[in-house]
Amino acid sequence: MRDQPLAIWRLIAYGAPALPLAALTLPAYVYLPRFYAQDVGLGLAVVGLVLLFARIWDVLTDPLIGVLSDRTPVRLGRRRTWVLVGTPLVMVAVWYLLVPAPGAGWPYLLGWSLVLYLGWTMVILPLTAWGAELSGNYHERTRIAGFREGAVLLGTLVVLALPPLLGLGDADE
Repeated sequence: MRDQPLAIWRLIAYGAPALPLAALTLPAYVYLPRFYAQDVGLGLAVVGLVLLFARIWDVLTDPLIGVLSDRTPVRLGRRRTWVLVGTPLVMVAVWYLLVPAPGAGWPYLLGWSLVLYLGWTMVILPLTAWGAELSGNYHERTRIAGFREGAVLLGTLVVLALPPLLGLGDADE
């Protein structure tokens, strides 16, 4: 563990994965319930119960992934490996959730939500822990976390700004 300030390029490299992941997952979290309730026709109560069950699953997987990422001895680094393995899960799950198969019902929503939450946990927990391990200095760890959270904020702003900038969406909705 280092005590000197990290170079800006290292901070940017560390925080960089958070930007696309935030941009990718925000639509799933914000638009998914309404989309499945109205457009897919599952109803809000069913969608709410399915997503509640998926969040309960997330409560169970968080400690498990935390322990496993703490104990993963690999050449790439224990945290980096989990980020690399979890990212494709997030990408695939978001795609299947936002572009559902014809006739998708609650089992489809549940299955892909479980994959999304598992993938997200596999990415965000190790990424956060990795940041805490990059320096032994309290103030430097704050700076590291600031770069990561700044990337999350930037990814969120990008995904919120794109539809109006591209002329997509309906202002009356």
